[in-house]
Amino acid sequence: MKTIVCFGDSNTFGVNPDGGRHSRKTRWTGRLQELLGEDYYIVEEGLNGRTTVFEDPLQPYRNGAEALPYVLQTHKPIDLILIMLGTNDCKAHFGVSAKTISRGLDRLCRMIVHFDFGEFKTPEIFIVSPIHMAQGVLKREASDFDPASIDKAEQLAGYYRGIAETYHAGFFDAASVAEPGSDALHMAAESHEALANALADELKDWFLRPDKGEA
Repeated sequence: MKTIVCFGDSNTFGVNPDGGRHSRKTRWTGRLQELLGEDYYIVEEGLNGRTTVFEDPLQPYRNGAEALPYVLQTHKPIDLILIMLGTNDCKAHFGVSAKTISRGLDRLCRMIVHFDFGEFKTPEIFIVSPIHMAQGVLKREASDFDPASIDKAEQLAGYYRGIAETYHAGFFDAASVAEPGSDALHMAAESHEALANALADELKDWFLRPDKGEA
C-alpha cells in the first residue's frame, strides 16, 4: 500500500462554498481514495487558511512550514507528499508576489528533501498549483483578497512548474480542471470530482514512471 499525504488548505479540508464542509465522500481526497483503491492510502491534511511559510496575524497556526515537520513525523513511512498551497499566500495583507510565494513552496520542498526520516525513505513530492479565484471574492464580507490577489493566484502555476522540475517532482495545475464555486474561492462538488479524477490518473502514471524523482 502506498501512502499519499495531501498537505493543503481549505480546498483540501473541503470547505463548501455554500456553507459547511463537503462530506468525506465528496471531497477530492475521499474521492481520490475511492478511485485509487486499496493499493493506496490517502491521508488528508487540509487546514483552512494554511499558507506555505507565512505567519498570518489574523489567523494564527496557519504557517505550513511550522506544521510540515509534525505531519512528516506523524504519517511516516510516506511514499508521496502532495502539496496544494498558495491561495492564502495571495492575501493582500501579506503583500508578496507570486514569485515570493513560490519561494515558500520551494522551502517546503527543501524541508522534505532534507528531513530526517530515520529508517524510512524520503517521500517523493507532487506539487499541485491551486485553483484560481473569481472576481466575486472581492465582494465577500471582510475579504482578505484584492485584485492583485486574483492575478497572483493565476501566476502560481508557471512558477510551481519550475519548482517541480527542480525537485524532479510531479506537477499538476488544478485550475485546468477545477474552479471556485459560489463564494468565488472554494470548490463545489463537481470541481472536487473533476480534480480527483484528474489526479487519480496523474498519480497512477507517476508511480509507474521509471525515472520519477531522479536527479
